[in-house]
Order: sequence, then structure tokens, then C-alpha cells
Amino acid sequence: MEEKILLARVAEQAERFKDMVEFLQNAIQLKDGEEFNTDQRNLLSVGFKNLIGEQRNAIRTIDAIEKNPKYQKFGDALGNYKKKIEKELEDNCTKVVRIVEDDCLKLAAEDETKAFFYKMIGDYYRYACES
Repeated sequence: MEEKILLARVAEQAERFKDMVEFLQNAIQLKDGEEFNTDQRNLLSVGFKNLIGEQRNAIRTIDAIEKNPKYQKFGDALGNYKKKIEKELEDNCTKVVRIVEDDCLKLAAEDETKAFFYKMIGDYYRYACES
């Protein structure tokens, strides 16, 4: 597990957030009933948030461009592109929720850890709905 955590940190530094999440998923599977410590929970949070951050920023950027009268003639193309990114965001949010529900909560023994993961689930449902 230690190796996967290290690789997740390296992936974070390299801004390879999809890889980071994969390494974290592998680390979770290797925990073998062990409770999450604060550092591990925070690493999960950072990895998941960065995974979807790109899509959230892209959607906000496209929203701003769509509102500019100068680009209204491209409304259909912009709308289609935004829908593509919204689908990616929804898929990634669903992936995060599934990981947390299926893997993380099973290992969470302390109330603080459970609350952390339930909040995370709520956040990712909210992110999916915002788009």
C-alpha cells in the first residue's frame, strides 16, 4: 500500500490526476480492513477533486463564452462541446461516489471518517448536478 500512496503523490506532483485516482483505488484495496488516517483521507480528497476540477473549470469557461454576444453564432457548437464535458464530469463524479460507497465506507470505523466520506458523496452528487 505504501508504494501506491507514493505513486499517488508522484502523480499529483506530475498533475496526472487520473493516474493519481487509480493509484489511490489500488491503495484502498490493499488496506485490508485498516482505518483511514487523516493524511490518507486528505490525499483521496485532493485526488478526486483534481480529477473533476478540469471539467468544472472548462464548463465555467464555456458558460462565459456562450454569454458573449460575439460568439452567439457558435452557440450550437459551444453547447455540444459543453455537453461532452458535462458527461465526462458526470461520469467522473459517479466513479468517485462508487469508490467511496463501495470501498472507502466499508473501511471507515470511526464516526469522523464516516462523516468525511458521506460529505464527499454529497459533494460529488452536487458537482454532477451543477453542470
